[in-house]
Amino acid sequence: MRILNVCDERQAELARRRAQISWRIAAQRAQLERGLQQLRRPLRIVDKSIQVGAGLREHAGIVTMVLLPVLFLARRLLGRGLGIAMHLTSRAGRWWALWKLGRQAVLSFRSARRGG
Repeated sequence: MRILNVCDERQAELARRRAQISWRIAAQRAQLERGLQQLRRPLRIVDKSIQVGAGLREHAGIVTMVLLPVLFLARRLLGRGLGIAMHLTSRAGRWWALWKLGRQAVLSFRSARRGG
């Protein structure tokens, strides 16, 4: 009787383990499916960009013929924008240098006051 009881307990334990493993596998499959769902949209975007790139490569001559006159006509606007950006950059650099100089002077005055 004891041997049958041990075998039944062992069978029950194995069945419980089997059920736990099945649940774990199901949970991992569900998690994997969620991960794949999150990757599907970026993969579609990459595929579409590859198709667009192939189309541009195929029609590069036509695209060039259309863009060159547009860029030629817009060069003044682009140049003016670039000039404004360069001007703002130089002014920002000047103000940054003044800030650093002023900050250095204040710190040196403070240290001189504490030391003296």
